[in-house]
Amino acid sequence: MNQLAPPVDKMLELIALGIDCNNASATYCMTSTGYKLIARPYLSFSSLFRRECCIPALTLSDILQMLPFKIDNYELSVHFGGDEPCVQYEDPETLLGLMYFYDKLPISAAYSALQHCAISGYIKTQYYDERPISGKCSTAR
Repeated sequence: MNQLAPPVDKMLELIALGIDCNNASATYCMTSTGYKLIARPYLSFSSLFRRECCIPALTLSDILQMLPFKIDNYELSVHFGGDEPCVQYEDPETLLGLMYFYDKLPISAAYSALQHCAISGYIKTQYYDERPISGKCSTAR
């Protein structure tokens, strides 16, 4: 089964790195048994509900749009052939690579690339999460 978004713990790691995930195309919503992935944009929920019960869930498309297209002379590309999907930065003229991220799932490879780009300073970070305690929600209604 293909995974639509990184798991909740991975999303919380991206938020902790300072990545603004507010434009996520999907949302993890707290239920009485844990989080449920909803194919609805994060910002489509009310701000109070988001703050109390939601975690943004980036899709593969969201992550690929967040990654820089170019780092120096190296261009972003995604390959789905072979044994494992790969998100990479490669010079199109020399075919020399700057970095390669392989995983069994395309979303996992893209997550690793986004995390690395944030840590390495290739993308802007400094987002402040609006939730007082990330990932905690009262399900009492």
